Amino acid sequence: MPPNRPPGLYEELVTRRLEAALEEIRGQGWRDEVEQLDPAEAPGVLARFVHDLVEPLLGSMTGDDRTARQLEIVNNLVDHLQSAVKDSPVLDDDALAPPPRQLLSLVDPDLHGVGEASAPTRPSIPLASSHLLINVPRDHTVGSEIKVAAGWQRPASQQCKNAKDSTRP
Repeated sequence: MPPNRPPGLYEELVTRRLEAALEEIRGQGWRDEVEQLDPAEAPGVLARFVHDLVEPLLGSMTGDDRTARQLEIVNNLVDHLQSAVKDSPVLDDDALAPPPRQLLSLVDPDLHGVGEASAPTRPSIPLASSHLLINVPRDHTVGSEIKVAAGWQRPASQQCKNAKDSTRP
């Protein structure tokens, strides 16, 4: 029986499930290459693994109280991380404050300029998203976001709306 993945190159952590699958296909003559994690790369690789497990788990939660339950799970993880390592860089006050919120901007009241100080224009996609780095026609790019922020171009959402409106009789 062939494996549930095609032959090729991988950079995938060996889970218990994958280890069992590898043992099974080795018996059928398949070969694999597995090596220990480089200690310098391990923190990033392991953190991405946890992210890839936690994000869908949190996303699968339903109900009116799901955000509160998600917060509880995340704070339990933070508590565990803090207690798991002696002299942990994770501090007690690194847990999220309820209800879950994000800081979106800070405005210096002493900022001098024309008019009242205000937050910069936000890009149309989250700052943490890697989508800004993809250079595909008709997609968001760093350049188009800078043009919007500088006032040289309308946001893509407005451009699409105006283009649709102009095609109507």
